[in-house]
Amino acid sequence: AVDHEHVYVIPNGANSELFVPKTGEQAPVEQPYVVFFGAMAVWQGIDTMLKAVSDPQWPQDLHLVCIGDGAEKDKVESAALADTRIKYVGKVRYKDVPLFVANALAGLSLQNNVGRRSETGLYPLKVFETMSCGVPVIVTDWPGQSDLIRSSECGIIIPPNNPAELARAVALLHSNPSMATYLGANGRKAVEQEHSWKARAYQTYDVIADATRRSNRR
Repeated sequence: AVDHEHVYVIPNGANSELFVPKTGEQAPVEQPYVVFFGAMAVWQGIDTMLKAVSDPQWPQDLHLVCIGDGAEKDKVESAALADTRIKYVGKVRYKDVPLFVANALAGLSLQNNVGRRSETGLYPLKVFETMSCGVPVIVTDWPGQSDLIRSSECGIIIPPNNPAELARAVALLHSNPSMATYLGANGRKAVEQEHSWKARAYQTYDVIADATRRSNRR
């Protein structure tokens, strides 16, 4: 929102009633795994995550589950044929996505800077939804999402386009369940307190009220 003198940014949030921590129901994929879900576009870091699985630091029993569709889908399908640790699920109904996320070791948000899309900042929906499931998020170091992860202490930040650092990050979580639990719990708490859609509604109301007060004083 803009009132000529002030710019207000209301970022994405999460449906905290749909995206909830795991309840005991298992996702229909082999565990343990990390998950990517969303549009498989060139800026989403698909190459980075696929290459990371082949890195020596990647845990041998850890899978990469990819959910979605898009321009990079063929790469994912080919990689899944070459390495059984890569699972391409395809499209999943939105209401079923939380089951996959909540049972994951971590969620991935690995944007690169193709088309200079990321350097000005980004708050991907998948980051908030992963946090809402009580699952750590591994993100690339761009303004917005990295600030969120730092302030909430709910994940790991890595450089973009760096498969080795991604492999190292997932290995750290894989070998430290207590760390993964701690980071995931922080993410859920942050969503409940600040980043649910209900919270965003209140924040939007406050912005409109503030802009109205400023306008009336002129």
